[in-house]
Amino acid sequence: MRNLIFIIALHMLTSCNAQEEPKFTSDEKKEIQVFFGVNDNVKEISTNIEALTTMGKRQSASITTFYKNGAPKETKMYENGKLERTEPWRIKEKKDEKGWELIKKFDDKKRLIKSTKYNFGRVVSEINFKYDEAGNKIEEFDKISNTKKKFEYNNFGKIAEEVEYQQGGEWYSRIKYNYDVKMKNIETLVFYYPEEKIPHGRMEYEYDKNGNMIKRVTYDKDNIVIETITRKISYY
Repeated sequence: MRNLIFIIALHMLTSCNAQEEPKFTSDEKKEIQVFFGVNDNVKEISTNIEALTTMGKRQSASITTFYKNGAPKETKMYENGKLERTEPWRIKEKKDEKGWELIKKFDDKKRLIKSTKYNFGRVVSEINFKYDEAGNKIEEFDKISNTKKKFEYNNFGKIAEEVEYQQGGEWYSRIKYNYDVKMKNIETLVFYYPEEKIPHGRMEYEYDKNGNMIKRVTYDKDNIVIETITRKISYY
């Protein structure tokens, strides 16, 4: 994203006093919505996470507020009900991109076919993309790690399966997606080589009336709940 820094994702904690809505392109707005897992502008997302770890149960929470145009303002982070820190979002500055360059190549149908990222002139990421006749992405090849992902779709154009292959060509992980009648992803099954029948993990989803995810429950291979994420989303 060109204009907004994802402070949480990049762990770049900065202060910000500006209260004006940051301006961004439609593509950048889409990136924000994908990052936060929403399909429209929201006012606030309150997230609660209960996870089963090797150290026992862990509970954390966060509250992210947004401007009316969909840009995030700040995120408050909580641990066991106590406010730990507040992480503001700010406009990206030129110094944040120093040494970094992203080059994208598109085909005649304006589809991304190659993405190359440089750090001070050195290639750190090079990914090539392939599409089917319907325009669905069917393959990603990471030249740096020499790994490949392939995608299959259902009759409604929704991704049905994602398979990741190792350097040797054998599949490493297989993810299957199941949908309800509204074509919302309600279940995700994760398999690891060589097991193809019993999933290593499973995730179930619930959505609000706007189609945004408000609950995700993750199960391990023994069908034990290892993480529950609940979200309360308010709108302008």
